[in-house]
Amino acid sequence: MGSARAIPTRRSRLYGLLLTSAASMSALMTVPALAQTASTAESASSGGLEEIVVTARKRSEDIQKTPVSITAMSPAELVQDNVRDISDLRGLVPNLEITPESNYGHAANALTIRGIGQESLVANVDPGVGFYMNGLYIARPEGQLLGFFDVSGVQVLKGPQGTLFGKNTIGGAVLVDTQLPTDKFEGYAIFRYGSYNRIESEGALNIPINDKIQIRVSFATSDIDGYIKDLLDSGTKDDQHEKSGRIQIHLEPMDDLKIDLLGEFNYHHDDGSASIETACSDNQYVTTNYNGAYAIPNGKPTYCTQFPPLGKQYTVYGTPHAADPTGCLPGGYRAGNCNTYFGNEAAFTKVEVGTINLRMNYAIDENLAVKSVTGFRRSFLNDLGGEYDDGGSPNCLYCEEDNTTTQEYSQEVNLNGNYWDGKLNFTVGAVYVDQESGFAQNTGPDFDGDPTGYSFLDSESFESDAAYAQATYKITEDLEFTGGARYSYDAKTVQSVLYNAVGLPTYAANGGVTAQYVCYFRNEYPGYCQGIDGGKAGYEDGVGGYYLPGPGANNAAGRQVASHRYYDFDPRAQLSYQVTPDIF
Repeated sequence: MGSARAIPTRRSRLYGLLLTSAASMSALMTVPALAQTASTAESASSGGLEEIVVTARKRSEDIQKTPVSITAMSPAELVQDNVRDISDLRGLVPNLEITPESNYGHAANALTIRGIGQESLVANVDPGVGFYMNGLYIARPEGQLLGFFDVSGVQVLKGPQGTLFGKNTIGGAVLVDTQLPTDKFEGYAIFRYGSYNRIESEGALNIPINDKIQIRVSFATSDIDGYIKDLLDSGTKDDQHEKSGRIQIHLEPMDDLKIDLLGEFNYHHDDGSASIETACSDNQYVTTNYNGAYAIPNGKPTYCTQFPPLGKQYTVYGTPHAADPTGCLPGGYRAGNCNTYFGNEAAFTKVEVGTINLRMNYAIDENLAVKSVTGFRRSFLNDLGGEYDDGGSPNCLYCEEDNTTTQEYSQEVNLNGNYWDGKLNFTVGAVYVDQESGFAQNTGPDFDGDPTGYSFLDSESFESDAAYAQATYKITEDLEFTGGARYSYDAKTVQSVLYNAVGLPTYAANGGVTAQYVCYFRNEYPGYCQGIDGGKAGYEDGVGGYYLPGPGANNAAGRQVASHRYYDFDPRAQLSYQVTPDIF
């Protein structure tokens, strides 16, 4: 449907800070800020730059002496720039773009650095920018924004990070660290109220048990009413409801061993987003199918005649979307076991994320330390929306219900050394990541000329193993050489199947139904159906439904299975020179 999106910003004008209680937020934020202030005064007296500590090479070092393109932000800077989540870094970090994906809104966003990122958030597409929370690699984007509270800093690394970070960091990496427990009893609480009934809260409480055990509990909530109104019902779009909680335990059972355990849960719910339609054409893909299947045979006006653009700011037709998704129909893969909201709710997005992160750091001696990061993360995203009209029509022309579930286990161990009075620094490590993802897409009977809809099921099993080593040697006081290498192994197995619930042709292409074979995406992808059964079919008729053909014959269940193993060797060689104390 020809249209122009005119969506205003979601950020409402805040009316003021109502309450700041417990120990002031500055009590938490001034610890690094004071350190930087002292450093600034010292460096100012010596004519140098402020020292900013980063971990872009998996060890703590001055950003001015780290040969990586980095934008680093301290807690004080994040507060000053009103950074509430990762998306607020847009405009603050050069070459970083963060955009909501399709109907997911705040629930899932694609990260792009220097134009390299991820086009789609489906489970079988890997990201191009790595995302790390407290050293733990986050494989999927669902809920990335939700853990951004009570943080101690953000680092954005630009360009390929192959040697030390490896997997899916060809564009760069984003490193977020939470505020760790301290040995002081302190905390903060912030409450905000704004337009559209925006109510937000954030806080933390730090509890030192003794000099060996400290605990920190943090939380954040956000509730915002939608600003796009539904004309035919009382609903709204572009709302937001979020709740997050985190507990961290810091242990020092012995002088040289530090252990940090983190548990976190995030929840997000909204009623979908919407496009404000400003134009309508009966000659486009979706409206042509609607007119051919519903309007013209029944003597009804065309789609654009029935549902012309409203011409009202922030207003759409609204009302519920499609009926039960295909998977819930008799014969569907979830028949008899469907959630009650199927067929009853309008558009929505729901996200739940649980994370466990265990970090251990043991100093073998004054020059050598070993670090371990163990992680488990489970994310679940469920959404129902209109792919084409996004709620602009009374009933979406093409409705889609998506479920994505991912479980990720990871283990990384590295050894950091510093010898010869700092002339030689090295990092040697190994990492293992196991990712299991499942994706289900249901369209259900809709108004796109599709009488039964389809179900697409997809499951992925990814295993990644890597070993890496990198060393830096100071040839002179100002000249250093860095060399490194990484060997990576990836194994991927994907299974998929496409079917309808009743064994009938699932598509009325331009108002017509083929007797035996059907072809999806005819208009968007010319030639997509060529070469299969004389050019007649894009999907092959199988027992119980229509299955996606692949490079080989279907197995007994009609599923397509593909697997592949990848091996890669990444070397690194670099010269760095300190021209002046301020120029590296």
